[in-house]
Amino acid sequence: MPDTDITGFEIAKLQMRAGDTLVVRTDQHLSKEQTQYITNFVEPYVPEGCKVLVLGGGLQLIVLTAGVDPGRDGDDLTSG
Repeated sequence: MPDTDITGFEIAKLQMRAGDTLVVRTDQHLSKEQTQYITNFVEPYVPEGCKVLVLGGGLQLIVLTAGVDPGRDGDDLTSG
């Protein structure tokens, strides 16, 4: 049986739409088995058309969108 012992987690109320991705992030290093266990556990709770991405070990994925200042809640910089 794989080691699926996870030390802690948080649950937040969220709204998702088709095409969205739920990112599950932990500072704990995860084995492939733990990552798959979390994915399998969470997937039934996300709406159809949404994806689940599990990140462990403090790994973060950040997208910097051209023309958007992340400090301004996605305001278009070209509009002044």
